[in-house]
Amino acid sequence: MKWTHLVWLILWAAFFMVGMLIRQSVPADFNYELYGYDYGKYTVYFASYGFITYMPFRHPLLGLFSAPLINFGAQIVRISPQTYFVLLHAVFAGLGTLAAWLVKEIGGWIAVCVFLTIPFVWLVAAVPESYAISMCVLLGVVWWVKNQERHGKNPFVIVIVWVALFAVAGGVTLTNGLKVAIAYVVVNRLSRRQWKWFAIASLAILLIGIVFFGLRMHIWNMAHPEAQKSISHSMEATLRWMNNGMSVTEWARAVVRNFFFFPLTMGRRLAMLWAVLVYLTAAFGIWVARKERIVHVMGGMFAVDVVIHIVCGWALEEAWIFSPHWIWMVPILAGSAIRYKVAEK
Repeated sequence: MKWTHLVWLILWAAFFMVGMLIRQSVPADFNYELYGYDYGKYTVYFASYGFITYMPFRHPLLGLFSAPLINFGAQIVRISPQTYFVLLHAVFAGLGTLAAWLVKEIGGWIAVCVFLTIPFVWLVAAVPESYAISMCVLLGVVWWVKNQERHGKNPFVIVIVWVALFAVAGGVTLTNGLKVAIAYVVVNRLSRRQWKWFAIASLAILLIGIVFFGLRMHIWNMAHPEAQKSISHSMEATLRWMNNGMSVTEWARAVVRNFFFFPLTMGRRLAMLWAVLVYLTAAFGIWVARKERIVHVMGGMFAVDVVIHIVCGWALEEAWIFSPHWIWMVPILAGSAIRYKVAEK
């Protein structure tokens, strides 16, 4: 066994034990939305739905991707909830270890060290499953951005990989599909002919999506005639959520809360100082690697979340829950800055 294998095994065990410790130390009826922790409630709730009905807009294919875990978990819950939670945390600890490995492959070991100091994301054993999966998928996209030239010699293979990344990322969380599209455009300098096909493919995906969501709503209405949901109703509810009527002061307070309280610090004052240092180091990392396409890709991805949550205000009061969609960029950028200073000496 190589020493690196032992490192990843120890890291998995650490993620697992921390997740279980949180599970045991916080009351079971505690509102997980306050701190982002999921004591299995989200997943048990998720297990009560099928692929067709669960979150047809935000997570269009998550029910399909998670079906083995969910179906298996639903059976175990009936027998032993304790066993279910142990297995659930073991799986999430594996996702955390995978995320750490991808960070290492992208930003090096220094990035992993920074990665492990950011409490919220690294407790992946305790957050709702869609965020942990989403983090790993987006890290996989950035890994491919960095390694496409080395591993993608065949143009057809490159296209297939991008299509697969788009389907998986967008299937887990809809807006991630847009992030993959941005990454594809940034990395691959498209000719006029390729732009034409890209536009045609985008239009086809949009039309298929409308039909897909329409059919799912129709099936939902057949199964739940008392609800009678519709696409227009869902869009209207989303727009109402975006227009939350916050004052400028409330908006600014929510933005600060999202960046300095929950994702990095859990509201601890000393941790806030560390968060400021990490952010400043990451900003320096952006400057150091400003000409690298991987930074351009991550900037485009982050811009999607900024527009959705900060500019439009959608779910701004709980945008920190979505931090696994972007916070993994911070250690990669900070690691780049530290590595630059080390190399300089």
